[in-house]
Amino acid sequence: MSGKLLEYTEAKLFTSLLLGDIKLFSVGEIREFDRFFEYKDESKDIHHKLFTTRGKLTGGILFGDTRDMGKLKRSVTEKIDINSYLEDNIQFK
Repeated sequence: MSGKLLEYTEAKLFTSLLLGDIKLFSVGEIREFDRFFEYKDESKDIHHKLFTTRGKLTGGILFGDTRDMGKLKRSVTEKIDINSYLEDNIQFK
């Protein structure tokens, strides 16, 4: 309409929720995956999950401690190799 040619890029979906003491962040595809990695620390009420497809990070959920949401969002958006992400986050199994 404006005379310029533009390319549509898919929306980068994420959700951030803060309700009192509840902190939750979710990004990417968390329903269809071929592998997941999990970190739990029940004493601190932390539960994190990473979801991958063909070795690439495609989604994640951070519950409790959401300090890494910027890094996770960027990593999912760029679909980085899961091994590269785990090098800095060795607590995941």
